Amino acid sequence: MYRVVAFLIFLSMLTQNTAKAQTEMGVSKSYMGLGLGLESSIGLGGGASLRATYESGVADIGSGTVTFGGEISSGFNFSTNLHTMIGLRSAWYLNTGMLNFHESDKFNVYAGGSLGLSHYTNTIRYDFTSRRPYTSPYLNIMIGANYFFKEDMAFFIEQHSGFPASFTYFGIQLWN
Repeated sequence: MYRVVAFLIFLSMLTQNTAKAQTEMGVSKSYMGLGLGLESSIGLGGGASLRATYESGVADIGSGTVTFGGEISSGFNFSTNLHTMIGLRSAWYLNTGMLNFHESDKFNVYAGGSLGLSHYTNTIRYDFTSRRPYTSPYLNIMIGANYFFKEDMAFFIEQHSGFPASFTYFGIQLWN
């Protein structure tokens, strides 16, 4: 419990006295992110992965901005041991300046999807029989939010659901 309280105090110290963050995604904005993912697969166990992302705003549509970019991750799960994923991603960022809730200038929400290839190596099935390495496509939908603690840095959390697994990612984004 004391660790949670200490973390919240640390987070509030980081967010105090910072300039107003420009959190609205726009055509001229981009970001790079680094995160840790926790995996859950139906009937296959769980695991973890490290992921890097890049997105850039390409079009303003309605009250938000559409982005396009890429992602790469590498990790393990308990059913296939090691995997690497590389793909394209796109999202629609709601520009929260039009929302009227506390600190909306530091908060951003988005939804989108990703499509790419997963390569599995050193595969061991749940019944301890081996399989040869293989590559398969993946398709995910995602929702996410980020909170800016500095003008160009944000914490983020994303939930990815799709094939072949679901991931919850959290980490840091650097905005330009």
